[in-house]
Amino acid sequence: MAALLPSSLVMRTTECFYCENEYENDEETFGKVGIRYCSTHKMAAKRDSNAYLHRQKRVKLRDAHKHPVLGPFLSQCTTPTYIRRSNGEVQGQWILQEDEYNDLMILWEEGAWYIPMIHSGIHITKSVALEIFEDAQIASLNPPVLGLQVPAIRALLDEGFYKADYEAHLGVGPVIMRPETAGVQYCIANGQLARVFHPPGSTA
Repeated sequence: MAALLPSSLVMRTTECFYCENEYENDEETFGKVGIRYCSTHKMAAKRDSNAYLHRQKRVKLRDAHKHPVLGPFLSQCTTPTYIRRSNGEVQGQWILQEDEYNDLMILWEEGAWYIPMIHSGIHITKSVALEIFEDAQIASLNPPVLGLQVPAIRALLDEGFYKADYEAHLGVGPVIMRPETAGVQYCIANGQLARVFHPPGSTA
C-alpha cells in the first residue's frame, strides 16, 4: 500500500482513497483538503495527513492542546495576555484564538513559530511569534511561567511535532496522490487554480 498526499475532498466519490471501499469519514488536513478513509485505513489517513503538516511546518491547535508541553502553554494563553503589536505597541487582553469548526494552526513563517491569537475586546486577530513572550518588557507583564516555557516549546516544534508520523509515512513506500475524479478538470478562476466538473459529453 502506498502512502498518500492530502488532496481536495470536494467532488470526490464516496470511496476510501487507499482501497476504494466505501468510506467511513474524512481526515481533514486543512479546509476541505485531506484524505478519505474506510475503517481499515483510518490510522493511515491520520499518519499521511500529519506527515504533510510536518513538511509544511504546521501544527493543529486541537493536537497541540493534547501535548504535555504545548498543552499547558496554550491553556495559559486562554487568559488575557500581553503581546507586542507589529507597530511596537504593547497591548493586553490577547487570548488564544480558537474555532470549534475550523482547525487553526501553529505555523512557521519568516524564521519564527506563530500562534493564532485574538483581542478579547475588539476581536481583531493576529499571528503572534513565540519569541514575543521572551521579550523582557512583555515577560514582566505576563505570568513568568509563560516566557520560561518558550525555549522548550520552540525545541519541540523545531524537532517536528508530527515527526513520528512523517517517518512512518516515508517508510511505507511510494508517496502518491489520489487520482482525480472522472470528469473533474482544472481551470483558472479569479486568478486561482480551481476544479470544475464537466459531465460526460459536455462541450463546455
